[in-house]
Amino acid sequence: RGQTRADDKARLIPFEFAANDTLILEFTPLRMRVWRYGQLVGGGAPYELVTPYGADSLDRLQWVQSADVIYLADGINPVQRLARFALNNWTIGAAPFKAGPFRVQNLTKGQHIRASAETGSITLTASWNFFAANHVGSLLQLKTDNYADIPLWTGQTSVSNGDLMRYDGRIYEVVGQPPTELPIPWPGGGTVTVPWSGNTGVNPPIHSEGIEQTSKDPDIRWRYLSDGDGVVRITSITSPTTAQATVVRALPRSVVTRPTYRWAEGAWSTRHGYPAILELHEERLVAASTPTDPRTLWFSAVGDYMDFEPGADADSSFAYSVAGGSSVNRVIWLKSGRDGLHIGALGEEYSSIQPNRSEPLSAVNIAFRFGSSYGSREHVRPIAPDGLPMFISKDGARLIEISFSFEKDSNIAGVLSRPADHIGAEGFAEVAWMNTPQRQAWLRTDAGSLVVMTYDPSEEILGWAW
Repeated sequence: RGQTRADDKARLIPFEFAANDTLILEFTPLRMRVWRYGQLVGGGAPYELVTPYGADSLDRLQWVQSADVIYLADGINPVQRLARFALNNWTIGAAPFKAGPFRVQNLTKGQHIRASAETGSITLTASWNFFAANHVGSLLQLKTDNYADIPLWTGQTSVSNGDLMRYDGRIYEVVGQPPTELPIPWPGGGTVTVPWSGNTGVNPPIHSEGIEQTSKDPDIRWRYLSDGDGVVRITSITSPTTAQATVVRALPRSVVTRPTYRWAEGAWSTRHGYPAILELHEERLVAASTPTDPRTLWFSAVGDYMDFEPGADADSSFAYSVAGGSSVNRVIWLKSGRDGLHIGALGEEYSSIQPNRSEPLSAVNIAFRFGSSYGSREHVRPIAPDGLPMFISKDGARLIEISFSFEKDSNIAGVLSRPADHIGAEGFAEVAWMNTPQRQAWLRTDAGSLVVMTYDPSEEILGWAW
């Protein structure tokens, strides 16, 4: 037991690595402290970690834990990665996401961007007034707009050093032997430079990094250049049409030799905002709800929470926007359950559907079905005992459970607080679940009261009490 830092309002985040390794993380404005077995780590001089979360972020905080790492989002700051190295040794900083994610690609052909070089520190030049101060720090993806000057790979074809060819969407450069200096046999002597030439052989290059040999001829190798797109991070703005940038992933040569209209802005930035919601689902980190894209979900690559680079493979990163019909209510929460991924918005709920449950959720099979129209209360995290999500309704007066109905072959929403409408009248502000010694949900009301719901559907038990 004890008091929060300076008696400030706090957000308490559970940290459970194992049954015998549990902590409570106390977040107060711009600080985090660690509690273990009811005592502050550090005792009289408690350990403290500086965080980017001010008082306005505490109610917004959303988090997911993976082993010794917690990812946090508040919709104001970049997604943070909090890592534990010891009880009194923690680090926090912007999560080092790989190249991505990106917003929808530009399709206006009159809006071109050109790069000054393929790698290093470069200059970007736009054909219209595009760059603004809040672009600094954001990513920009540039794609080649045609391959007219890069032939398709063909077998048994004569090539020279530096020639480009493309295969399966990837661009490769021929790496052969240096030119040969041959002596001139007639009087006067001297030498003549003879450029190297080779043959492509019968095996195309298929690698996606470095230099590889694909044929028996040791003189010819292939350097992977790009898959037709590159990524830069904008470092400064010179004018509305000019910006400086650092290349994150090498640009295709074509966006240097000529401008391209095929570009896409980074989805998460000061310009477009940062995710407010996080969840882990089927080995993917899922982020959602930026100010610019309030109904878009971004899925990381399977098994790599830092990889948000879009790809065509089933385990690659991808984005999905929830159709809203007449509603554009932003996503309030995500919850992974035993029947899929569930979405709560200000005015409705959805659940993922997968024709084949043995296949992981991917860009190919992802779909969400409308479930109910209760709506959810902002900044309140749901719980999911037994994999069945429970959330507080938009009016704050009801606790609602999502469960699967075999009769209807779909998820349905039921009001668990119907027997206690008088209790819900105070407004539920927070909910937490406890498995032992009883299966109970604890709810804090807007008036500061503590309410308990005892719930065990297998025994047909449902009870409410102050």
